[in-house]
Amino acid sequence: MMRVTIVSVFLVLGCGPAPDSAPAAAAGAEPSPSPEAIALQLAMDGDLDLDAPVSTWFGDEDWFPRVPNHAEWTGGGLVNNPQAMVRWAKLLYEGEAIEGDDLPQLLEVGFPADSAKPHLGYGLAVSVAESEHGLTYGHGGFWPGYNSLLAYYPDHGVAVSIQINSDESRMRDHLPKLASVVLAALADASR
Repeated sequence: MMRVTIVSVFLVLGCGPAPDSAPAAAAGAEPSPSPEAIALQLAMDGDLDLDAPVSTWFGDEDWFPRVPNHAEWTGGGLVNNPQAMVRWAKLLYEGEAIEGDDLPQLLEVGFPADSAKPHLGYGLAVSVAESEHGLTYGHGGFWPGYNSLLAYYPDHGVAVSIQINSDESRMRDHLPKLASVVLAALADASR
């Protein structure tokens, strides 16, 4: 039996609309939610199947130009949540998302962080690093006012993700601490 462990965290600092929200049309009026926010809420409520192919909604039409923020991909225009990110990491880094010999190529470090450790650094859109819990694969992302970070711990089969609405998040400091809590809880649960 395969045990799937999914851990995610979403931290919200402050209150009110995000910095890039459109101003309200009239004084005191609430801004309209974005299509991305509506889709994300529907998915979180279980009313939108994110695993369904895009053709489910667009048929054979050219869908990419119709997606809001498509010009920003991969610079922050994707709407995501920590749950989906850790799920993706499990599929990707455990070899379920891509076929053939592509995963080793993805993890092959092309830009070492340190010449003494050429196996660590940046691969094909993947950061390969050492942590107190062993090797990690992952990536961070940001958009003004928002940050996200994902790490997969292959020795443990656990992915941890954080998203936060702040430019000053220090997530690279907090994610290892969160991973320690998660891994300790999993160790306690398996006793």
